[in-house]
Amino acid sequence: MKTTDPKLLSEKRNARWRILVCVLFAALIPELHASPTTVTLRPVADAELQQAQPDSNIGGNITMVSGELGIRVGGVLRRAVLRFDLAGQIPAGAIINSVSLQVRVMRVPIGPANSIFDLRRILQPWSESGVTWNSRLPATPWQVPGVTGAADSVSAASSTVFVSGLGSYTFPSTPALIADVQAWANDPSTNSGWLLISEGEGILKTARHFATHEDAVNGPVLTVIYTQPPPVILTEPLDQTKVEGDTATFAVLADGTPPLNYQWQFNDNDLLDQTNSALTLTGVSTNDAGFYRVIVNNVGGSTSSREALLTVLPLDEVLPRVTISSPASGVKFREHSDVPVTATVTTSNATLSSVEFFTNGTSFAIFSNSPVSFVLSNLAAGQYDLRARATDSATNTGEATVSFRVQTPPRVAITSPTAGLRLPINSNVTVVATTEFPTLAAEITSVDFFENDVQIGNSVVAPPFSVNWIPATLGDRTLTARAVDDLGQIGTNSIRVFVFLRENSLPTVAI
Repeated sequence: MKTTDPKLLSEKRNARWRILVCVLFAALIPELHASPTTVTLRPVADAELQQAQPDSNIGGNITMVSGELGIRVGGVLRRAVLRFDLAGQIPAGAIINSVSLQVRVMRVPIGPANSIFDLRRILQPWSESGVTWNSRLPATPWQVPGVTGAADSVSAASSTVFVSGLGSYTFPSTPALIADVQAWANDPSTNSGWLLISEGEGILKTARHFATHEDAVNGPVLTVIYTQPPPVILTEPLDQTKVEGDTATFAVLADGTPPLNYQWQFNDNDLLDQTNSALTLTGVSTNDAGFYRVIVNNVGGSTSSREALLTVLPLDEVLPRVTISSPASGVKFREHSDVPVTATVTTSNATLSSVEFFTNGTSFAIFSNSPVSFVLSNLAAGQYDLRARATDSATNTGEATVSFRVQTPPRVAITSPTAGLRLPINSNVTVVATTEFPTLAAEITSVDFFENDVQIGNSVVAPPFSVNWIPATLGDRTLTARAVDDLGQIGTNSIRVFVFLRENSLPTVAI
């Protein structure tokens, strides 16, 4: 049963307000992070529908009547329709936070009855110049005259307001009113506006004259508060497993109102200068292992991607492990030596495919098994870098390198006395030798001096290499210096000198 008791109506209105405020506050909390935008809109169409003249179009007046008339005019019903165009005012994808509609009552009956007025969403299109009580468009009827059919309008009110005398009234924001505008913003083709109808139909003199959009001063005003939507991440960054030294790339595909800004984070900490849609990490190490995500923001707020886990495996856990046990790195060999080679390969995540050997960067042998043993024969003097590279069935590679040296024999030369020199018998002579260090020559451990294969003095183990010699035999003598290196290789040099007997007096000549 309808009531016009002001006290009961006031209590009913206050109760509704308390509920609406709580619902509205709860609805707005998730959007507090975004900067809101407020727009005010005037109707693009409004019209009055008259039960007494069901086929008359009344769409151009400065007022429209809704409610029940008095008994003098038969107590007939009138309703109003109004529609707002959101296109160009609210961007696509916007999130509607609040909607309110202000209307102004311009005229009331004598001895009016107060009532609550509803806004009910209309479900079918209509035109201001063609809408009537019976029809929404010329020759196109409503399902039920007066726009109350299930296909014509929603039976529940989107918002209500208690209307008494002259003045402005505001339909407050409600979840249903917000849902109406949100649906129209998302799909403008569904926007057919609202039906303005009194809940006091059946009670005389609830009719009110409301200003229309033709009244530029007093016409209805729709206030919409919205926020731009935060970005939507379409493609999330993926978990990855890499090996030390690899390159890892994380990427997202995001959509939203431009410009979109990106900030990558590692374990919840911002990464300096990483502000693109993709993050590339080169030469990763185990220190780079952890969680990566990107924060994408625009005018509507920010959205975080999922956390992508980067796992970095140490090389020694993944790559084939190669060990060259012979020759040992740094060892030295004599010239023309045979050098034995032994190598072992172990794999963890795959099977061995091949072991390739290189000397000084040149491949010379490939094996498919482990361990590997062979001999490098008759090596010339030189520096050798022996490298073994193993490849497993997952195409991972591991290497080991040893360096060894094949040495030339030492070189020695007698620098004093000079070859062919005549030396007095029993004189003191210093025999001096110098050693040369050609490329890859060994260290000299000793130099020995000989006269006709008889050693002169003791071995000399450090420069200067010299010995004191007293020639005791006349005639040609052979002096020899023999140098020995740390591998026992020998280098020699010999010269011939003449030892003579010095006379006590000069010979005389008589003519």
